[in-house]
Amino acid sequence: MAKNTLPTPVIAHLEQHDLTVITEPGHLQMYAAGTKVIEIPSIRDVTAAAAALRTVLCKGPVDRLLHPFELGQSVAGYLRSLYGIPGMGFQTANVFTNKFAMKEAYKKAGLPSAPAHITYSPEGIGAAAQTLGWPVIVKPMLGGGSMDVHRLDGPESLRELLTAPEYESFRALTVPLVVEPFVEVLAEFHCDGIVIDGAIVFAEASEYLAPLLDCPPEFNGSFFLAAGDPLRASILTLHREAVRALDLRDGVTHMEFFRTPGGILAGEIACRPAGGAIPEAIEHAYGVDIWDAQLRIMLGEDPSVHPIRTEGCLVNYHLPVSPGRITGLTAVEDLQCIDNVVAARITKKVGDVIPPNYNSSYASGVVFVHVDDRSGVDDAVRRLADAFSIEVEPLSSTAKP
Repeated sequence: MAKNTLPTPVIAHLEQHDLTVITEPGHLQMYAAGTKVIEIPSIRDVTAAAAALRTVLCKGPVDRLLHPFELGQSVAGYLRSLYGIPGMGFQTANVFTNKFAMKEAYKKAGLPSAPAHITYSPEGIGAAAQTLGWPVIVKPMLGGGSMDVHRLDGPESLRELLTAPEYESFRALTVPLVVEPFVEVLAEFHCDGIVIDGAIVFAEASEYLAPLLDCPPEFNGSFFLAAGDPLRASILTLHREAVRALDLRDGVTHMEFFRTPGGILAGEIACRPAGGAIPEAIEHAYGVDIWDAQLRIMLGEDPSVHPIRTEGCLVNYHLPVSPGRITGLTAVEDLQCIDNVVAARITKKVGDVIPPNYNSSYASGVVFVHVDDRSGVDDAVRRLADAFSIEVEPLSSTAKP
């Protein structure tokens, strides 16, 4: 996908092999000269992907088929099953990407989770919402991250979703929709793991600085839960049950959890590395390269996962952004010298434009800071927020990027 790029070490590893890439037009990733690239209209178009793979198979055998990002996972699983290529088949790939099938597997295994209804067109949302009760969350059955996920508070917000120009991409979706009741989220968590031959060889639980839906930009990030935190044990248990329920044999996981007034609920689980700065945080805190683990698992190699355990917990804090053209930014050196900062980087520069409809994937950079326990997180985040500034001029007074 155009907005997904692989880490440089992953590309370097792949380029040691005879590599062919099947991708969409406008992909940002750059490969070494001589790498064969086949473009198809959509990586989710199974017919186009199968035709592209056949052209490769006609020239010789394919040893492995990789799916580094979520949106291509079910198609890759289908093609492996169809052509007998080793790796995750369609059944497992589907249950990790099909949000309704995932919820059904949760229900069968007895995992606590919000109920889900399926509708085959946007016009069916209202009936599902009447059954569940307003407000509701609506999302595509097959999707990635928070794309096309909407909260609807009642019939009026549904009418806006079905008619307003800004929601045209949602109405153009060609997959069924999942409707869930909106639950009061007191805190949101994630668990990131590595599974080899059915055994979880690494898993750690983290808490987001704020729930992700409508998260304020100044509270974007997460921190690992300390070893003795009782919530950590509950989350690791639910993660283990989800891995078993979805019958994952080999892969990396990123799973969401919600603390509600009624207890912890299991959110969605993906079989791919987390986004944002989470993979970096895992490497800083535990010496585990989760991207390398996924790559080696998909290539049939030994990931050699040997996690270390450090005292305290690490915070990864995403530096905030503001819509407009950037005219000034704090220097990264001013962040690196703050007490207990492990690493920092700035990813934006003067002249960059932040669109008005930016989401949680946008950040000016990231800072990793060590704290003793949960009680030190708020103070650490405040110090980082106070030390960082970004200046922008409104988009309305500038030319389009």
